[in-house]
Amino acid sequence: MPKKIILINTVAFSALTVASLASLYAGCLNPVLRSTCSNLTSVITGVATLLMVIFVDPYVSMLTDDVIKGKCTEFQFNRCIIFIVGGLIVGTISAQFLLVPAAEAISFIAKII
Repeated sequence: MPKKIILINTVAFSALTVASLASLYAGCLNPVLRSTCSNLTSVITGVATLLMVIFVDPYVSMLTDDVIKGKCTEFQFNRCIIFIVGGLIVGTISAQFLLVPAAEAISFIAKII
């Protein structure tokens, strides 16, 4: 399992986890721009979704094809899936620490817009 895929998976899932709460908190930080902050959720979620679709999903699809063709064992496939699920768990935990910085970044971007 490539470390790059695990890292991208973790970053994308932490962004997906923190996006909606961070935008709500950013609205509390800057009440004047509350609606702008809440609309920026889709931008963060969209970037995270693109990371998942461009990098993680094709790798898992190719790995599944390799298992079906016999180029890869089921043990290797299961190990990769465990790493992906582990990345999701680590992403969720790291999202807890990213809530305040993400909210401040959203508030800053809302001020610029």
